Amino acid sequence: GVVLLIGAARGYFGAKGPEYYIANHVFWTKMALFAVVGLLSIPPTRRYRVWARQSRADAAFHPPVAEIERMRAYLWAEAAFFLAIPVAAAAMARGYGL
Repeated sequence: GVVLLIGAARGYFGAKGPEYYIANHVFWTKMALFAVVGLLSIPPTRRYRVWARQSRADAAFHPPVAEIERMRAYLWAEAAFFLAIPVAAAAMARGYGL
């Protein structure tokens, strides 16, 4: 949340002003990537909490392999989208999107 607030303040009060960001499609792509990363992080986080609770209740608990693989797929997807965010930022810095 703090990152978003600082970014919004910088966009609004910064040298380029809000018009630059509102009209820039690369900026909106970057924001969409940020949202996708956030949404992709929800299922693994929830599953980790369930596993932690089950582990506290049963010391011999091991997560099922199928669930581990499914969570691993989420993490790989999250990493891929996360790596695209600096690419969009670099494109913006070079003037693309206007």
